Amino acid sequence: MIEKYQRLAQFTLQETAVTGILRSFLTHQVPVIALKGLALLVRVYPQPGQRSMYDVDLLVHRSDLEHAENILQGLGYSFSNEGLGLSSLFQRESMGEVVYREGSVVVELHQHLVAMSWFRATTAFDLDALWARAIPAEIAGAPALRLCPEDEVLHLCYHTAIHHGLAHPHGYRDILGVLRVERDTLDWSILAERARAWRVSVAVWAALSVARGRMQDARRRTQEADNPKSKIQNPKSEEELIPEAALAALRVPRWRQRLLRPFVQRAMTGEAALVSGTMRFLGVLLVDRVRDLPGVVLRGLFPGQRWLQLRYDLSPRQAFWRQFTYPLQVLARGATALLNAAIRHS
Repeated sequence: MIEKYQRLAQFTLQETAVTGILRSFLTHQVPVIALKGLALLVRVYPQPGQRSMYDVDLLVHRSDLEHAENILQGLGYSFSNEGLGLSSLFQRESMGEVVYREGSVVVELHQHLVAMSWFRATTAFDLDALWARAIPAEIAGAPALRLCPEDEVLHLCYHTAIHHGLAHPHGYRDILGVLRVERDTLDWSILAERARAWRVSVAVWAALSVARGRMQDARRRTQEADNPKSKIQNPKSEEELIPEAALAALRVPRWRQRLLRPFVQRAMTGEAALVSGTMRFLGVLLVDRVRDLPGVVLRGLFPGQRWLQLRYDLSPRQAFWRQFTYPLQVLARGATALLNAAIRHS
């Protein structure tokens, strides 16, 4: 009970903070799109505190980022690297976002939908078109924008797959929640076409497959609990909320589906699809174009001197020498993680 009231208190703080931020952005004529949990308040999660949020995610134009930061600073927020240890310059250059904090309220200002630079290079998100399709909305009692249904589902799926390695319960709740409230407006053919154009169809297929499987398993368990003696048939979850045809329209090659199937099945059961050390491995599997795979691997192993300097707060000389040891460290961590995972599941 105490934990429930703590969550509610934190939600109230965040909601009040968001109202002030969005109104300030409006006053200073800075367009902003609410992302993820923030965009789903009331529309998907009508009860206060029903969807907890660690941070508040806001998308701004690249050209407005500095202005948006100044607005936050004027409201008492300051740059934060708590928990990440990432400098503001590294966050801006390599992650496409910057984090600010005031008390217990954390705000992430995004200028792109993909945080990791080496995966961003494999996608083709059309941000101008995304902004043009954004829908006016009221968020926490203040005016803002939200993504159109197709863009919102694509973003949630890609974020869940790439940034969380398919192991993100909140992500699946959000995906299914949006599909429920937008079932009459979402166009699956447009979503599939856009996923292919943005080169995110494999990641979207994986996330939707997990969401579909988790939903069907939940329905099956409910049916078994209601009538244990009944014969369980393959459920058509909520009138095919994620139709099989929608997955097929993404045109993910069969060999890619077979390769990803073990990870998808593990994520369906609620088990973490990966340990953190193998996150890069799954990311490679989720890249759309095969010809982009070597680039992702090379950028992961050899991110460059400036990246190392900013990421680890090194001098130019230290970063130069780190270039030669960093690939060995990455390979050692990955091999250890894979070995430990194999031992646990043997």
